[in-house]
Amino acid sequence: MGGISLRLQAAVVVALLAANLVALNLLVRPANARLDLTEERIYTITDATRAVLAALPDQITIYGWFSGETHPKLAPLVPRIRDLVEEYRVAANGRVQVQFSDPRGDEEAEKEAYRRFGVKPVPLQIQTKYEAAVKSTYFHLTVAYGDQHHTLGLRDLIEVEYLPDGEVEVRLANLEYELTRAIQKVVRSFGTLETRLAGLEQPVVLRVLLTDPARVPAGEQTEDLRAFLVRRKEVLEGVVQELRRRFTAGFTASIEDPAADPALAARARRQLGVRPIAVRLEGLPEVWCAAVLEHGGQAGVIDVRGRGTGEDDSFAIRQAVEAGIRRLLPGALRRLGIVSEGPQLSPEERLRMQMMGQSPPGDNFQTLREALRGRFEVSDVSLAEGRPPLDVDVLLVLAPKEMTEKERFALDQYLMLGGRAIVCHEAAELAATQPRLRMRPLETGLGELLAAYGIKTEKALLEDDRNMPFLLPVIVRRGGEHILAIEEVAYPWFVEAREDGINRDNPAVARFDQVTFLWPTPLDLDLEKATAEGARADWLLRSSERAWTTADLIDVHLELQGYGDKGYAVPADARQRLLAVAISGRMRSAYRDRPVPALAASEGEQAAGADHGDGSGGPGGANGEPAAAEHGPGHGSPEAAAPAAGEPPPADEGPPEASPVTSTPSAAAPDTVTPSAASPSSVSPSAALQEPVLVSTDATRLIVFGDADWLSDLAAGALARSGRDYRNHVALLESLIDWAMEDLALLEIRGRGGRARPLEALDRAAMRRIEILNHAGPALLVLLFGLGRWGARRRAERRRGTGGRSSGPAGGGAGSESAPAAPGREATTAEGAA
Repeated sequence: MGGISLRLQAAVVVALLAANLVALNLLVRPANARLDLTEERIYTITDATRAVLAALPDQITIYGWFSGETHPKLAPLVPRIRDLVEEYRVAANGRVQVQFSDPRGDEEAEKEAYRRFGVKPVPLQIQTKYEAAVKSTYFHLTVAYGDQHHTLGLRDLIEVEYLPDGEVEVRLANLEYELTRAIQKVVRSFGTLETRLAGLEQPVVLRVLLTDPARVPAGEQTEDLRAFLVRRKEVLEGVVQELRRRFTAGFTASIEDPAADPALAARARRQLGVRPIAVRLEGLPEVWCAAVLEHGGQAGVIDVRGRGTGEDDSFAIRQAVEAGIRRLLPGALRRLGIVSEGPQLSPEERLRMQMMGQSPPGDNFQTLREALRGRFEVSDVSLAEGRPPLDVDVLLVLAPKEMTEKERFALDQYLMLGGRAIVCHEAAELAATQPRLRMRPLETGLGELLAAYGIKTEKALLEDDRNMPFLLPVIVRRGGEHILAIEEVAYPWFVEAREDGINRDNPAVARFDQVTFLWPTPLDLDLEKATAEGARADWLLRSSERAWTTADLIDVHLELQGYGDKGYAVPADARQRLLAVAISGRMRSAYRDRPVPALAASEGEQAAGADHGDGSGGPGGANGEPAAAEHGPGHGSPEAAAPAAGEPPPADEGPPEASPVTSTPSAAAPDTVTPSAASPSSVSPSAALQEPVLVSTDATRLIVFGDADWLSDLAAGALARSGRDYRNHVALLESLIDWAMEDLALLEIRGRGGRARPLEALDRAAMRRIEILNHAGPALLVLLFGLGRWGARRRAERRRGTGGRSSGPAGGGAGSESAPAAPGREATTAEGAA
């Protein structure tokens, strides 16, 4: 009975414990408590993201397209993506819906992914112990809001690092930044095309220039061409009809045949830059297959020739048309203007050259351009006319060469009108690599302009003992002969900014751990001049304390002989030098005490201006006097400082209206001035700029780097060969753009969890100590373990010996053959006797 009672008691206790656990789970189920112990709290969304989610006007949907059978290195990342997206859903309080599916096993999901969002699987090479194959896998996130959507693909979601042992490490990119940015983009873009098109006075016109297939004579040689035109016509008619249904106002679309309209064909060639397809057969008319978007005197070419199936073409053409409309009517994307010495061709011009069978020339920043186009509206900008590019949000000046006075004036006035600019200045560029590395000195023309802002540049190259090793051609002496070999050496001209070389007080760069510069030029900051009008000036990146400069701008080849293993010696006067600086706030114009270059007309311009000397047009008044002298001091106001959108005023109108570029006017209006006494008295109508603005607004931001190669294609290759990621440089540039635009929400999120953590270099003594510890440590642990076991055994033997001696008297009389009682039983017997 006692045994049954104990079992019943145990069963009751177990049942009560189980009931308590169930009740506890039911009670705490609504609560979702998590503890994030990571250094940067990478599993917890930031307050900036929560603010974005709280401001959502309506419900958005996040679609996750992930294959069940995927690459082994991608599979562990999917649960982490699910967790973060779930955090978004919980934080949004019902304004975010989440749908995850495997399109490979769900036909409806596969159709929706492709037809609605253009999501297609990515082929990946999968190699395991048991198989090697290429599989198409889904690894995408799509954020959808209304008719707007943004898809994050494989390149957006992951980062790949190639390890020295040949292995590949795959990790998640900064997913929170990408996802929050995608949400902002679709929310800002929702309905913008329809509403903005409906409010236009002049509609956006889409002209599809397509030769009628019936015009192509039948024959064996033209059979394929006729079939191509028939398919194109069917696809394009469907696209036009769908666009008409979507854009009911402010948009017109038509399909026209230039082969039947000589005037249209001539206009397409002359004004639109479109050419017929290069098909030459006897008796065959010109064959056209192109599309043009026109609005407000601007035009963009759309490629409609197609590359795949009709369904694939329809989606691609619709996307191209929508992107073209957004380029004509800038939307939510930041407008980034690039000034470089490369060919300044728009995407439409590049496409036009491709359609004509020409290869568009490139520059040294193509990798950067491609990386930025998905995040910004990127366009090439020319400053040659001396007009500030008022239609761009941020101006990126890359490796300028011999900038003219007009170009410098345009940059100055862009800043004075509240612009944001990032200038990458350098003193030399790479000229040759074989058999010796050589540079070519550059004259950028920016030194004097930057010096006026308080940023001094040197005609020198910076070297640093803290640098990036690189595979370089070196001449070594072996067996009495000089041999050209490729070796990994410490290269002092590849300067690394890390640790104390990064300003942790500036949010734009604080979360980055390493930036590599290639042949940089040192900078110096004159705080008195930079802050004369109240601006804030600070450093962003700098070298180590073991850095020095060299005036040799040509020979950058490293000789390994004479300095030991490194191939160079650190001079005694080495010190820390600046690599990047920033100025924000009210700046003083470089043209405060200098004549305005646009007012200095050439003889040809003066002759042209004589025809308009009636005082009715241009900045020049009657008898060629400056406009300010005619209109009086009132027209020296900031509102008249520059023509709207950078265009000169019509000849029959007065001064231009206020420019919309200044986001927040200062309490005190920027100063302006009439041309100085040194300026010529004769002004041509072509120089349509008003007097310069002498003090900028508070919105001005200027960032200057002493190097442009850190963003170049050359840097992308050099970093990849050294196991570094070029995308870290692109991310830094994007962070600076966010800082310049004062987009603090994205700036707070950027860089979380994506910091590189390079191991510190160890000296030989430390390496020796670690090596000794690795060898002696395991042996010492085994010895200690053995001593511990031996001591425990000795103590057990002593206890057994003591117990044997004390059990004699308690076990009965001498000579008794009965076994001694167990200690527990002895205690019980003794208690009973007592």
